[in-house]
Amino acid sequence: MWTDTVAGRLFPLRNGADGAVTSLLAFVSGRRAEALDAMPEVAAMQAVQSSIETLQPEARGALKPLRLVSWGRNSLAGGAYACWAPGQIGACADAIGQAAGRLVFAGEHTARVARGMEGAMESGERAAIDVMGLL
Repeated sequence: MWTDTVAGRLFPLRNGADGAVTSLLAFVSGRRAEALDAMPEVAAMQAVQSSIETLQPEARGALKPLRLVSWGRNSLAGGAYACWAPGQIGACADAIGQAAGRLVFAGEHTARVARGMEGAMESGERAAIDVMGLL
């Protein structure tokens, strides 16, 4: 479910033996994520839960927040994935994923086709091929 609320995008996770939904993932981005990051962790999880319960009243009493992961609060992450400004990637697209001598680069930001996890896998495959060429 895609919402315009603080709950963001909701994904049911089917981890039960019979494929039953066992948990719900709320993926919040942009300004709403920044607003949640400004709150104490418990309050942020309660805000998301309250939003879900407003959208789906039958969820009331069925949800228990388990964990909050914030890429915005992680000083080592610097964000979730590369998001280039218009025209920015043209300046470095050809160089960003190329090996420098025996140093090979990988990461979703070096991918050509996809962003996110798919880009990370794409770049990993390219980097592995680059390494094999160095052997």
